[in-house]
Amino acid sequence: TNRVLQLTPDPKIVSRARRGIRVVGVLILCMIVILVSMLADHGVARDVALKIMLPVAGMIAIFLLIVWVTRSNTGTAIKLQGNLLTLRDHSGRESSCPVYEARYSNNVLATPGMAVFLGQRPTALYDRKRLDEELFPRLDAARKISAWQMQLVLLELRHPQGFITLIALAGLALYAAFALVEHFAG
Repeated sequence: TNRVLQLTPDPKIVSRARRGIRVVGVLILCMIVILVSMLADHGVARDVALKIMLPVAGMIAIFLLIVWVTRSNTGTAIKLQGNLLTLRDHSGRESSCPVYEARYSNNVLATPGMAVFLGQRPTALYDRKRLDEELFPRLDAARKISAWQMQLVLLELRHPQGFITLIALAGLALYAAFALVEHFAG
């Protein structure tokens, strides 16, 4: 079919995500203020502050990663016209290809030059009904790949979602290594 299909992230989900980021940002800012005031104290509070600095820094890093991923996922768009698939990223850059060159999974759609994160149930970024009824049936010439293969595509395309998965796996491996060391040392 030559009917043009244009999809953008669900405004309600985008609004909810941005509101959640603002709330968490305010909470982290409050933690930073408390931490700084504890550091200014020269008593027990300072000792406690020094012990919680690393976890607070970790929470700030995680928060910044979430902001980065949310920003990169919410400003995207998908356009399918005939056999031409066009993806737009959050910066307005576009990548087009014939449908048969595209790859997709349940959560991601990719051209050779770009990937768009569709989201996961139950809070999918894009309207799942429209994806299931209008987009996926028109991708019959595209290559459906597994979630693991898509993670490799995301890393290849330097998509933030791929980096987040890599960081999470590295963090999990570090945690397991520390737990093993602690177990066998103690």
